[in-house]
Formats: sequence, C-alpha cells, structure tokens
Amino acid sequence: MRRLKNVGLACCLVLAIASLAINYRVEAQERAPTYAPQEILIKFKPEATSLQRESIREDAGATTRRSFGSGAQHWQIEPGVTTEEAIESLSC
Repeated sequence: MRRLKNVGLACCLVLAIASLAINYRVEAQERAPTYAPQEILIKFKPEATSLQRESIREDAGATTRRSFGSGAQHWQIEPGVTTEEAIESLSC
C-alpha cells in the first residue's frame, strides 16, 4: 500500500514538472517576435525592372543579404528603421 502511495506521488510530481515545462515553452513563444528585427523578405512583381528594384532598395536604406531562386530577396534594414516601418514604406 505504501508503495502505491509513493508511485502515485511520483506520478503527480512528474506531471507537475511536465506542466511547468510546457507552460514555460508556451510563454517563451508568446514573448518571442514572429520576425527577425531589422530584416525583411521582399519579392517584386515580375514587371518591376532591375533599376526600379535597386532604387526601392536604396530608398529603404537596405542591403541585400540573399537572393532566392523564387525571385525573393532577404534585406537587412538600416539601423533606426523598424521592420514595421520598412514594410509600411514598401507596401503598395
């Protein structure tokens, strides 16, 4: 009988620890930004010329970190401009 109590107590302890770990992970995910600060992914319409694309990138004060086969680009935004501000200024 005493052994059953100890097993029951151990199970409750394991469940409590697991619950705390799950709650910690959920809270950490809720606090984490859903984007990389100072970075954006952008893809132009096919009719945009390379001169237009370059002009827009320069106006945004961004540098190209990577170009993808899909035509999308990964830009690094200049310091002092938030990701939200950059996206808003680029939105048509």
